[in-house]
Amino acid sequence: MRILIAEDEFYARKALVQRIRSLCPGCETVECEDGLVAIEEMQTAPCEILFLDLMMPEMNGLEVAEQVARRWPEAWMIFLTGFNEFEYARTAIRSGVREYLLKPVSGKDLERALGNAIQGVSEIQKNSGPQVERAERSHALSEFLEGRTDKLPDFFHQDAVMQCFLLSPAPASMPEMSETWSAFQEHRDLVLLAPGERGVESQVMDWARNMDTRVRIGCSRPLPLEHLHDAYRQARTALSLRLVENSRLHRFDTVQSLPLAGLFPQASEERFAQMLRGKEEDAAAFIHRFIEDCRAQPVSPLAIQDAVGRMCGRMNYLLLEEKHGQPEEALMLVEIDIQKLETLDEVEKQLMDALHMVASRESRIPGNMEDAVRFLRHYVEMYYDGNISFHELAEKRLFMNASYLSRQFRQMTGMSFRDYLVLYRMKKAREMLIMYPRESIMSIGRACGYADASQFIALFRRTWGMTPSRYRKALEQGEINASEPVAPLEPADSE
Repeated sequence: MRILIAEDEFYARKALVQRIRSLCPGCETVECEDGLVAIEEMQTAPCEILFLDLMMPEMNGLEVAEQVARRWPEAWMIFLTGFNEFEYARTAIRSGVREYLLKPVSGKDLERALGNAIQGVSEIQKNSGPQVERAERSHALSEFLEGRTDKLPDFFHQDAVMQCFLLSPAPASMPEMSETWSAFQEHRDLVLLAPGERGVESQVMDWARNMDTRVRIGCSRPLPLEHLHDAYRQARTALSLRLVENSRLHRFDTVQSLPLAGLFPQASEERFAQMLRGKEEDAAAFIHRFIEDCRAQPVSPLAIQDAVGRMCGRMNYLLLEEKHGQPEEALMLVEIDIQKLETLDEVEKQLMDALHMVASRESRIPGNMEDAVRFLRHYVEMYYDGNISFHELAEKRLFMNASYLSRQFRQMTGMSFRDYLVLYRMKKAREMLIMYPRESIMSIGRACGYADASQFIALFRRTWGMTPSRYRKALEQGEINASEPVAPLEPADSE
């Protein structure tokens, strides 16, 4: 039996390996200093038991657990962490972790956990054939559809006809499926692939009735196996119908039936370009009328994407035209992908934000320190859900010394840039907890820029004095009034 120990602290890892070898002398131990190495070892030769440290560089324990649960569901995972917090344990359990040990781990706890793992693995190996096969199918499917391999999964009949469904956001639990179905999670969405036969859509709708009311489903046409990529793209396109269609199931055939032309003719595009050079409120009124036109008539999401793309193009053309010799990479160009948005209100907001950025020229290299700080704050508001590097913004966007800009930012705002970013994200997290009461804590963390759920939970608690789940429970029980502003306890430091 192979046992993997992933721990970035050298002496802690060596001590744990030695203790495991003494408790299980016949077992082979594999040492890993971070999560990426752990995944590489599993790909080379899978281990039956994994001890995972929660906080590791490159890839943390939760991220490792998610991949292992999806690709090697028979593995028995045990978390090692110094965080004595129930929310971490619950998140870990949802990721397939069986045990949760607090550091420093006592000899008695380690012996008990290892004994449970050895016994559990033995039982799993007796009964896990179908489960392992399904996980391998899901992994092969995700690798193919996400473009990481050109090899078509070989577990389908070559003459099979398949239908793709995209569920967004992914439901908390996986629906029961027959052996002919495959599924995998892609970011916040769940991809289902089923034989294109009669009754499949009804079955998916039956699942939907028991799901979160926010779950929307994009549905492709039934297509031959060699067109699997097309089926996936059709489901993704169909899902964008949620912008204009108030239903659970969105079919690609509906997209095809909606008009593409007429929504944003060339004359309208040229008028918008002229307005960009005039008053901001005139361009804003134009955008609002465009959104109202989308509401008032049957319109294809492809037409909306085309129109929004051309508006962004006109705004970017203006920025590039007026850059006055500044390098193009220094500009914060406008880009909006409506397939990531759920409502026309969100489309309008992003267009309005982009318009304000262009009108105020906040995307250009600022001319003074006040403009530089305004640029940084606006950048956080626009891109808080992504990976933001202050050093890159300072050196490559603003062409300023990062240390000097950091001191000036603190002096002008009363907090460091990192504190400002974290506080803004925590405020957005509060809003999402109120707006989406059934969304998972991990999904909200990711939407706020934190792939590591444990980091998100710790920062939320430090900022608001309670964990996200406790905050949500307090809302449900009326202990907190969602309409009343809550002051943070202290500036959150994500270091």
